[in-house]
Amino acid sequence: MADEPKSQVWPLRSAAVPTFASLGDRLLAQVVDGLIALALFYFAGMALATRFGFITESGFGLSLGPALLLVGIIAVIMLAYFILAEAMLGSTLGKLVAQIKVENDAGQRITLLASTIRNLMRLIDAIGLYLVGAISVIVTKRHQRLGDLAAGTVVVRRELGRAPRLAALVAAIVLAIGGIAGGLSVGSRGPDLPPTLAQYAPKASDAVIKAVSLSAGESTDLNPGAIGTEFPEGARRVVAWYYWEGAKPGHKVGIRWSKDGTMVLEQSEQFTEPTGSSAWFLDMTGGNSPLPAGSYTVELHENGKRVTAIPFRIGR
Repeated sequence: MADEPKSQVWPLRSAAVPTFASLGDRLLAQVVDGLIALALFYFAGMALATRFGFITESGFGLSLGPALLLVGIIAVIMLAYFILAEAMLGSTLGKLVAQIKVENDAGQRITLLASTIRNLMRLIDAIGLYLVGAISVIVTKRHQRLGDLAAGTVVVRRELGRAPRLAALVAAIVLAIGGIAGGLSVGSRGPDLPPTLAQYAPKASDAVIKAVSLSAGESTDLNPGAIGTEFPEGARRVVAWYYWEGAKPGHKVGIRWSKDGTMVLEQSEQFTEPTGSSAWFLDMTGGNSPLPAGSYTVELHENGKRVTAIPFRIGR
């Protein structure tokens, strides 16, 4: 009897089990990507401070509203960076340096929707300086943070050569240096101020008023085209303007106008913002009559202490 044909038995090839990224891998990636976020924060913060805040020797200051705007700008830009980089390449610059990538359960590149979900979940994972995400990575079998669990993604190790890792690190450092240099450049220009009377700026180191100016005209605002201390006879209104920065809430400023040594008007305000500018004016009956010719002085006081006095004259 002829031998029955034997069936060929082929060994099964099992798919390689990926190595899931550890907490240390993720931390390294986060530090590198954090360089980009830090530089962006500094550049945007300096830009906003020249308009809504103040520049200091070590950085910048913003009140609550502009500060929230800054945080919103950084959050949107960095969120877009993470979503697009992980959906298109599987890795951010930080993940390239750490040799890790994001993929779905089938080992394929994640969709834009999945990337959006996992990165929006950073709002929760980042609680307590990423304490929530770190705990999730530690306790889950595949080292997934909450964003991965929600989006059906995993972060796995990938073998990269030295060249791409170094290129990613250099790119992150260049972006960081560029952002900080840009911020310094923006901050060095200072706030956009009108022409000022530099010789009358307060000299006291504790004065928060940094620049003053004076003009005459019809408007209740400073007229940049008519700044000076000598005004023609018939001027109806004189405007005193000042710019302040670094003020604490409740800081009081007094404005005192005098003619020929006699005080004719006293005004005051309390700062509620750390930086800003104000304009105060002197006129007669609402500006309907010209100011009398003569010698005048406007004094600025901070918390009862005179910080500057600007003498001016109307007519010859």
